[in-house]
Amino acid sequence: MKTISLVLKVISFVVLILIWIFTIVNFKNLPETIPIHYNIAGTPDGFGPKSSIWFETTLTTALFLFLMYVSKKPNFPLLNIPQNI
Repeated sequence: MKTISLVLKVISFVVLILIWIFTIVNFKNLPETIPIHYNIAGTPDGFGPKSSIWFETTLTTALFLFLMYVSKKPNFPLLNIPQNI
């Protein structure tokens, strides 16, 4: 079980690094205005500057770090894990 957990953490970290690399490499090719919100049909209905793409990558990194922190603390108050596991 520990091996599976370690492998999943490594895969998650690699994906996070790939997201940052992809964003950095392709940032200059983005148009000045990019879609930042989509409606239920999948068409964009909100637009913002291309610099808003950094918010997404930063949020992804923050969520990754938070989940890594929570995974090390099974009694974290935000987790809803039954006591009889």
